[in-house]
Amino acid sequence: MSDTVPKNKLGDTCNTFLGHQKQVPIIAKCYLELENIINTIKVGSHASLDYKIQRIQYMYYLERIIELNFSLQNSLTLKKYSTVEALSRVALESSINLMYLLKEKDNERSMGLLSGHIKKNIYKAKKWNDFSVKNKDKLGIEHSNRLINKMEEEKKRFISSSGKEPKRWPDTIKKKFVDVELEETYLTVFASSSDSVHLGAEDIYNRTIVEFSDEKAQETLGVSVLAEQASFAIYLTICSFLHALEAVRRLGNKLNDDLLISNVLVLANKLNELKGIHERDHIEAN
Repeated sequence: MSDTVPKNKLGDTCNTFLGHQKQVPIIAKCYLELENIINTIKVGSHASLDYKIQRIQYMYYLERIIELNFSLQNSLTLKKYSTVEALSRVALESSINLMYLLKEKDNERSMGLLSGHIKKNIYKAKKWNDFSVKNKDKLGIEHSNRLINKMEEEKKRFISSSGKEPKRWPDTIKKKFVDVELEETYLTVFASSSDSVHLGAEDIYNRTIVEFSDEKAQETLGVSVLAEQASFAIYLTICSFLHALEAVRRLGNKLNDDLLISNVLVLANKLNELKGIHERDHIEAN
C-alpha cells in the first residue's frame, strides 16, 4: 500500500496520523534522557531507605523500567506496532508497581510482594502435585513436593521471621492503579491495549473491514488503518515514558532529591507536548 491517500475527509485524518511518525526520533532521544535520569539514582546506598528489601525491589523496578521502555522505543523505530502495544502494558504496570511500593510506611508492601509470591508458588505447586498424584507421575510428585517444601522454608525465612505483618499484595491490577490515584490511566491507556496482548481481535476486525469494503476504497482504508495503529503505538510509548517519569518523581520525593525531580519535570514537559498533539488530533478526527 502507498503512504498517500486522497485529500478527502478520510485522507486528511490518515495523513494526520501518518504525521505522528515524525515523533519517533524525538521519542528515541527522550528515552536516552529517561535512561540517564534513572541511572543517576543511587537507591542501593541512599540514607533515606532503611530496609534492604526496599532497596532490592526499588532498584529492580528501575532496571525493569529502563529495559522495557528501551524495548518499546526500539520496537517503535522498527515499526513493530503490535509488539509496542503488548509491551506498553508490561512497562506501564512496572511503573505502577514501583509507585505502589513507594507508598509504604516502612517495608510492609515490599514484604507483601515477597509473601504473595511465595504463597502463589505454594498454591501452584500443590495444584501440580494434585495433578501428578492423579496421573501417577512419580517425577512430578517428587519435584512438586520439593518446591512446596522449599517455599514453606522461604516463608519462614522471609515472612515469619520478620516480626512484621506484610501488607497483602493487591489481587487485581486495577486495585494498584486506584491505590496510586491513577484509575483513569487504567481505564484509558492500560485497558485499551488489552486486546493486543490476549487476542488481537481489534486488528483482525479492522483488516476484515478493509477486505470487505469497496475495492476502490481498500487502499485508502488500508493505509488509514495502519496509520492509526502506528499513531496509537507512538501514543502508548509516550504514555509509558510519562508514567515511568512519574514513578521516578515519586521516588525523588521519598529520597528528598530536588535535582532528580527537576530533571524529571523537564523531560515530562517535552513528552506532554507530544502527547497533547495526539489528543488534539484524535478529537479533531472524531
